[in-house]
Amino acid sequence: MRKEDLPELEIIDLDHENISSGKTNNRNPGTARASAAGGPARRKNDTAQKGKASLEDIADTADGSGMENDFCEEAEDREEAALCDMEEDESTEDYDPEYEDDTEDYGREEEDARPASGKKFPINIHVVLLVVVVVTVSFILYKYMTWGQPVDPEEANRGTDDYVAESYDSILSLTDSEGNIIAPNLEDGLSIAIFGNGPFAEDRDSEEGLAAMLAKATGGTVYNCSINGSYLASTEVMPDMSINPWDGFNFYWMSLLSTDLEVYDFPGQAAEALGPEAPPETSEVREILSTLDFDTVDVIVVMYDASDYLAGRPANTAEGISPTQSFAGNLEAGLQILRQEHPNTRIIVMSPTYAFSDRLDENGEYISSDIVRYGQDTLSAYIRSGAQSCSAARVSYVDNFYVTFNEDNAVNYLSDNIHLNAEGRKRVLERLLYALNYYNDFE
Repeated sequence: MRKEDLPELEIIDLDHENISSGKTNNRNPGTARASAAGGPARRKNDTAQKGKASLEDIADTADGSGMENDFCEEAEDREEAALCDMEEDESTEDYDPEYEDDTEDYGREEEDARPASGKKFPINIHVVLLVVVVVTVSFILYKYMTWGQPVDPEEANRGTDDYVAESYDSILSLTDSEGNIIAPNLEDGLSIAIFGNGPFAEDRDSEEGLAAMLAKATGGTVYNCSINGSYLASTEVMPDMSINPWDGFNFYWMSLLSTDLEVYDFPGQAAEALGPEAPPETSEVREILSTLDFDTVDVIVVMYDASDYLAGRPANTAEGISPTQSFAGNLEAGLQILRQEHPNTRIIVMSPTYAFSDRLDENGEYISSDIVRYGQDTLSAYIRSGAQSCSAARVSYVDNFYVTFNEDNAVNYLSDNIHLNAEGRKRVLERLLYALNYYNDFE
């Protein structure tokens, strides 16, 4: 076919670069068909000269290539041309989208021809940052709104007496070596032995005394081994009557007297050294400790007040002192003796109740025990240390510092800065009954 025989055609948007180089683009014929049907050409601004050059290239290629498209160009009528179009349509079914051409130009055309659904969704960094900010702010608002202790709306009108800011309560049952709960033998009635100082030692012979109130509430027998004016911790490693006779009444040595072990009678030596200043209950307590079979006792209760704090005795064992010279160390050592020698007896430790320091402010009111230090620690440190000692000894611990009453209402339950009044004893008794009845109902 000669160039002069070509009909006057509208310039079609073909990739003249590919055709002129002898390559045909059969992998995406849809673009050529769209242009032939009157669609917009991609190079609408091409010059006429370029268009003529393209027609010349087409003619040259058609004369010498021997390709299948020659049949279409030599068709005698439009029906044969239409048949050619149909054959081109059928050829698209064999198109392989994963095929990769070696030429860079074809790769770009193939990518442009992909449907929109095949493109990856671009990640907008601003949207990502916005989501992170929203999540962070929401988390901060949530923590702020839920900070502190959740309060039941039905209990929103509770008074300060019922408010619990923190609690070191740990109520444990008596168990055997395999962890099975041991129920107390109440055939001969409930029996309770008490170690401690002021709370149970004061008014010990009165019906308003805490020991008498406990016996009445439980219907059991209470053996009161508490010594008024005594301390839990010792000032010396071994009690020295020439230095401090009161060391003979500390908890560790009192615990040893409840066993069958051969030990020094330090309470007796202390009473002799103190003479008329010795607590009047000393002889009674010594008799109980030396004659009572503690293996028949169901429960041992230990309660010391804030006297160790006020005396500046250490809350914890530190370098240069023995365990018995600290509040927590002496308590743990005594508890270990009781658990070892009386394995069938349940032990409950009552922490000191809230107490003020004995110093007054300008208004004549007692200053908080969380402000004044007589030694290295405030009173709250003794409460925490006592809880740790009970945990190590695996015995129950009742927190009277944060739970029974607190700094806001302590004036209603104390006769001074430390000693319980009648209402204070009732509150302590309620807490003790709570621990006693936690696993067993004595009513």
